[in-house]
Amino acid sequence: MQMGDNYNPYNEVLEIVRQAADLLGYAPKEYEAIKYPERELKVSIPVEMDDGSVRVFEGFRIQHSTSRGPAKGGIRYHEGVNQNEVKALAAWMTFKAAVVGIPYGGGKGGVVVDPSKLSERELRCLTRRFTAMISPIIGPDQDIPAPDVGTNAKVMGWMMDTYSMLKGHCVPGW
Repeated sequence: MQMGDNYNPYNEVLEIVRQAADLLGYAPKEYEAIKYPERELKVSIPVEMDDGSVRVFEGFRIQHSTSRGPAKGGIRYHEGVNQNEVKALAAWMTFKAAVVGIPYGGGKGGVVVDPSKLSERELRCLTRRFTAMISPIIGPDQDIPAPDVGTNAKVMGWMMDTYSMLKGHCVPGW
């Protein structure tokens, strides 16, 4: 594992997949599709801050695989999160669900932010806007967000409430 400015955790995932496939005697065509996420969504999230300024945060939702069921995975709020990290974590969620035999695929999300530096109002606005922006690809039948680093039950409650408002009825099934 190589760390540093050029470190890409998704490259590590790809190398481990290749090594595992080699050990199992798979030909590249038998695992080529699992090397790529099904869907990657990158969003820019404008938020009016308490001082009246507007800050734009970068967010991601990656669905690595839904071949075993809806994607499932956390939403990470961290100043160091990036698209390659989220992509790698989504792949690990795919593999983890398959190994333990649960009917989910792998997904993961992230927003580049230090949530401890936001007021509760700013965090709520960020969460609601992010949820609205990823809403076309989430939901109990396609992709189920969960808490992760920097998020908690309150953040998940805001997400569920926002998603429910967009759907016009309560959607507690995530």
